[in-house]
Amino acid sequence: MSKTLKKILLVTAMVTLVGGAFTGVMTYSNIGFSDAFTRQWALSFVQAVCVIFPTSVAVMWAMNNTIPR
Repeated sequence: MSKTLKKILLVTAMVTLVGGAFTGVMTYSNIGFSDAFTRQWALSFVQAVCVIFPTSVAVMWAMNNTIPR
């Protein structure tokens, strides 16, 4: 497996875990476990992924180019 693919899989896994946990906690603190929890959490998670994933890729790219090997 190439290094680039490993990096992409790592970012994807971290975004899923961190984004899912944070949006889950924030959704629970705002509306609790109601009938609308799953729908609201899924919407929040998708919105977070649309922001976190590109940001994570940009940070990884910048670090990869900045830190000497």
